[in-house]
Amino acid sequence: MSRKIRALIALFCAASVIVSIPAFGATLNELKRRAKKGDASSQYELAVMYDEGKGVKENKFEAFKWYKKSAEQGHVKAQNSLGRAYENGWGAPQNYDEAVKWYRKAADQGYAPAQCNMGWMYKNGWGVPQNYTEAFRWYSKAIEQGNARAMNNLGWMYQNGLGIEKNLDEAKRLYRIAADKGDSYAKKNLSNLENPGSDSKTVPQQQMQTNTLISKAKTVDWAQKEGESDKISRIRQAAENGDARAQYELGRIYDEADGVLEDKSEALQWYRLAAEQGNTGAEFKLGWFYHKGYRVRKDYKEAAKWYLKAAEKGHLTAQNNLGYMYDKGEGVNKDKKEAFRWYLKAAEQGSNVAQYNVGIQYLQGEGVRQDVDLGVKWLKRAANNGYEDAKKVLRKIGR
Repeated sequence: MSRKIRALIALFCAASVIVSIPAFGATLNELKRRAKKGDASSQYELAVMYDEGKGVKENKFEAFKWYKKSAEQGHVKAQNSLGRAYENGWGAPQNYDEAVKWYRKAADQGYAPAQCNMGWMYKNGWGVPQNYTEAFRWYSKAIEQGNARAMNNLGWMYQNGLGIEKNLDEAKRLYRIAADKGDSYAKKNLSNLENPGSDSKTVPQQQMQTNTLISKAKTVDWAQKEGESDKISRIRQAAENGDARAQYELGRIYDEADGVLEDKSEALQWYRLAAEQGNTGAEFKLGWFYHKGYRVRKDYKEAAKWYLKAAEKGHLTAQNNLGYMYDKGEGVNKDKKEAFRWYLKAAEQGSNVAQYNVGIQYLQGEGVRQDVDLGVKWLKRAANNGYEDAKKVLRKIGR
């Protein structure tokens, strides 16, 4: 058996207080029934609910599962969302090749957000060889359908002369159209070009497009309306009035650059306030910031403390990460039994990373009586849920 690989993951778990639950027109049980019978639209809608934690407990692994089922039937929005999940490592290991595969399927059907995403992948060379000509081609396809984010991104290429002759007038023209459509990054870029004396730097090409139903993505919705900044202002007002959910949401907005420029320090401030009021998502995020040393001195004891608070409330990623800390003795006394206990809790909720960790502990008899059959069982669960390291171990042991 090769040396085991422990996986530590961080997922963003928002509790949005502004965006309403999608009106899908069916009860949850009815939606699940239709999804299980193979209805692609129901599978997609169910995935969105799990992705957003709206009407159900947020579960990126369940979201990924239903996106995949729907995408495999040709549902264009599900294909784009599946690409997004692979690109970000949400519910599955990060895999740029798979992200490109699914973005391309949606883009080939003419879906503008996916066409913009293809441009972004070619511009960065993620999952494909870097190719500015291809980036230009895909952005242009999306722009033909009025996609504001593609306009911003192509404007940035013109501004910086990436694969095309530098043309500030064309960059301004594209930024202006995108800004009129509500793209906040285009507004910033246009302002900086027209006011070169400002201290702000131009915002580079922004990340992937999501579907309009996915409000928690790292970037501004491709169809973001003019009132987006007003929405953020309302969240800030509620946060400043002490609403823990709004404090968490505002932290997430700055953490993920969702309609604003990324500001980890600002995010940390709001996460801390929300966590001190018992917000589960904020407790996890504060633990993660301490664990990784984001805008705060790395402190494993503080990380473990905040992970524990979230884990005790059922936060599966906090459970996995707390198990990791007991496994490694980070911030707590090394305790393989305690590590196994927390890994198992997360595994039973569907975390493929935790399922892998449980399988490894069974195989090696760490923190639990050695049981190869159970180890293989858990590794197969992780593998079936897309965790590549589990597949590698299974192949190595011939199972």
